[in-house]
Amino acid sequence: MKMLIVDNEPRRYRRLREELISIDGIVSSDLVIVSNIEEAIENANQIEFDLILLDILIPYSIVDEDDKQNCIDFLEFLHNTCSNKPKRIIGITSDSTLIDEMKDIFSKNAWIVLSYSDSNDEWLEKILACVKYTLKISPRIENTNESVDILIICALQAEELSEILALPWNWEKNTTLIDENIFISYGSIELDGKIYKVAATHALRMGMVATSILCSRLIPLLCPKVVAMTGICGGNKEEVDLGDVIVAEASWNYQSGKVQKNKDTGEIKFKISPHHLNITNTINSFFVNISRKSDLLNKLKYKNSNQEEVTPQIKIGSIVSGASVIADDETILAIQDKQDRKVCGIEMEIYGFYEACTSAYYVPAYFALKGVSDFADSEKNENLQKIASRNSAVVLDGFLKEYIYRII
Repeated sequence: MKMLIVDNEPRRYRRLREELISIDGIVSSDLVIVSNIEEAIENANQIEFDLILLDILIPYSIVDEDDKQNCIDFLEFLHNTCSNKPKRIIGITSDSTLIDEMKDIFSKNAWIVLSYSDSNDEWLEKILACVKYTLKISPRIENTNESVDILIICALQAEELSEILALPWNWEKNTTLIDENIFISYGSIELDGKIYKVAATHALRMGMVATSILCSRLIPLLCPKVVAMTGICGGNKEEVDLGDVIVAEASWNYQSGKVQKNKDTGEIKFKISPHHLNITNTINSFFVNISRKSDLLNKLKYKNSNQEEVTPQIKIGSIVSGASVIADDETILAIQDKQDRKVCGIEMEIYGFYEACTSAYYVPAYFALKGVSDFADSEKNENLQKIASRNSAVVLDGFLKEYIYRII
């Protein structure tokens, strides 16, 4: 296996190199390590690499400064000009301000970006999982038809998936690559002497399309009996408060419809034509029951900006999905006026998630829980994302402990 590491940060590639050459099937001569784009281009023109690990902030030559544009230009070269196109590309950076921007650029070509940290080895584990998958020596890959009981899908790695992985569910140390670009974390829950297998992952990008594709790929691979989504959403301030957890009783694409021009007046109007998808009445009733449990609600408490203790609630209602992040004062009002006067929340994934579940060759039990992190208005901020993500994970944990035996 040929691998090119383009990185001018020795602490990363030295440790990675040690781990790589300890894997059967990889020798030291398989690894080419360069510190700038000029050398990377020279090697890429000569060798067909199975994997390229690319630092986001990298100089063009040994005399230049680090610049993300060099990484972007190199990606374009690999896709459009290079005759030896690599089989797989992984970006890596320790600069958290670049993650979202570069994830979008990489994911357009189905590549991923990893966040480097001195405090944990997640970045290293994912690279090693990718290498093992390529070498076809990952034990989990040989058993991809092994079913799990519960599959959890999140739109984002942080904070959404991170809060799921913070639950005490016996998570395995290493993530596993089960497809070209899907990393799965496996765990288990023991309840009343029975062990339930759990798998959790996140989409490469936010949105209905990415979530639906991910869910559609994983259901036949893992055959889950229950599929759940957790994370954050914007809330309707007339129905919910910050930190509340909304159970998506129904979801639809609020932007679905037809743009039509009046032949007489020339006026262009948008005619709404949403397709509603619902959870089952049984699951709905289970959530109604746990929404009254004070011990669970007490676990959702947090202190607001005035250091006042707040006890969020569990609400059951509609959450609509759209293609954009909403930060205005009009969208929720328009949905209330024309689609559902008691809409609880707005986000970007649930409708695609529900569509994938209901379209599967068998329909698992499914539901989505989203914590309210803002009111989807001009005062939108990210301060409550961790709390909202945590609360949705806590409610999922409480629901499974109470009712998993009734639905599996």
